[in-house]
Amino acid sequence: MNLPPANTPLVSDAGSPATAFGALAGQLVLSAILGVVVAIVVAGLWGALAYFTDSIFLYAAIFAGIAIGGAMLWPLGKANALLRIGVLIVAAGLTIVAVLSGDFLYLALRVADRTGVNLLDAAFLVAPDFIEAEAEDGVMSVLFGLLGAASTFLRRGRR
Repeated sequence: MNLPPANTPLVSDAGSPATAFGALAGQLVLSAILGVVVAIVVAGLWGALAYFTDSIFLYAAIFAGIAIGGAMLWPLGKANALLRIGVLIVAAGLTIVAVLSGDFLYLALRVADRTGVNLLDAAFLVAPDFIEAEAEDGVMSVLFGLLGAASTFLRRGRR
């Protein structure tokens, strides 16, 4: 006769709503952490790529949105559409922040290189005119980044 070990509970709580909610909360926290980390990495790569090539590539903004959206959806697996939309709204916000931060880093690196000041001083020099410059030139980068983030909604999720 096969009996369970003595310390095994008679009733499993693996299917309880509290356990399911705890698992979902953990997945959402992991999703948020991954999104922030990837957004920071993307902003740095975006700024460095723009600085070393002295131009901004719009397809790189699409890849930035895909990276952030994909990283945030990865822990959720095959989540329902409403949860995916909620996560992608956060991913869209992080994509905007990453693209704008990358643009800011690019401009600060250019000013630091041309004036010979350190990066922090260059950031203070760039900051007052950054919003006006982005209103004219940065809109397309942000839109392409959002397009990349939205495209991750079409991904089916891991199996």
